[in-house]
Amino acid sequence: MESLLDFTQPTDIGLLEEVNQVLGNTADQNAIGRAERILIDFKDHPEAYKQIDAILQKSSCPSTLFFALQVLEKAILERWNTFPEEEQLGIRNFLIGVLVSWCQDSEMMKMNRLALTKLNSTIIAIAKREWPARWPNFVEEVCTSCEYGAGMLENNLRLLGNLGEEVFVFGEKTMTSRWIDRKKEALAEDLGRVFDLCRHGFGFEDQNIQIAALNTFEKFVAWVPLSEVFEAQMFDFLVNWALPNNDLRFAALGCLIEVVSVKIPPSTAQRETYYSYLREMFETAVHTVVDALPTNSNAIEDRLCACFEQGTADDERVIDSFCQLVCTFLKNHVLLIRQKPQLVEAAHRIVLGCSLIDNKEMFRTCVEYWWHIGDSLVRNATNFTKP
Repeated sequence: MESLLDFTQPTDIGLLEEVNQVLGNTADQNAIGRAERILIDFKDHPEAYKQIDAILQKSSCPSTLFFALQVLEKAILERWNTFPEEEQLGIRNFLIGVLVSWCQDSEMMKMNRLALTKLNSTIIAIAKREWPARWPNFVEEVCTSCEYGAGMLENNLRLLGNLGEEVFVFGEKTMTSRWIDRKKEALAEDLGRVFDLCRHGFGFEDQNIQIAALNTFEKFVAWVPLSEVFEAQMFDFLVNWALPNNDLRFAALGCLIEVVSVKIPPSTAQRETYYSYLREMFETAVHTVVDALPTNSNAIEDRLCACFEQGTADDERVIDSFCQLVCTFLKNHVLLIRQKPQLVEAAHRIVLGCSLIDNKEMFRTCVEYWWHIGDSLVRNATNFTKP
């Protein structure tokens, strides 16, 4: 095993595969400990990343491919700016070539699913350092390369979703404010391409592609023009196609939570049209999800509890997201449904039902809403008169 640490010679890929397989195929703790030490020392060696191209080209072992990408990602995260520019470009182009190769083969995509996820995160690690200054057409390349097939489309939607998450969700923790602003400005020019790609994904029958498109759309909603968010075709897919579909419902709810979180300035010319979309969306969402609940009781709150307690893990995720959607809508847009008292009552019964479920995160969401409505009532007490 120790010969793997001799970087004056090409890496013995067969031996590296054997060492990786020891971790999952033996109960010998001594062998496992030895293999772990070898792999840690390999990963920490400053010359290890130079062996990765050969490993990715010649190995067919998923765990070895994943390990190789871990080694390369570690080098990128720690020493990317010390690499010569020619070497940086070579690594970048090589990884894009591997990505295209893997995504053109559906069987390889399935077999190397974890390694493909790691490949995406490695490319994002490079993009965070190179885009937009030294890789200005990164997003454009990702969008246009989807012509290579459905596998490439699915993966690149996930890649863009990861990019949106890194910039908009985790950016404040991992990048300076100047970098974040620069990337947001660059991304603003490509948002049209990203949304066109999402629409393209919605049109496929493959639900993996549809879910990837929904997840990507969710990451970018808060940063796109309102005209894109409230586009009729997009809303029709979310509300009338994805939401009623059991397999797409969770991803659709994630998008709708972001949509109802969007602030619509009073000066917006199309404000009433957008409000109409929100009203229709919320009413349809409530009816769709409530109709899918168990029919053990007439009370919505009892049906919610039964679904969460007796359902699957997917049911729990859907109820949690549904709770977030209802609470967010009521906080931001309750006045839009003031003319529909039955809908207002149903929405509050949903919050009540979710409050009774034994789940800390959901309970916190509900408590925050109850506090919000209580605070509003106290602050506006002078606007109420006794009957």
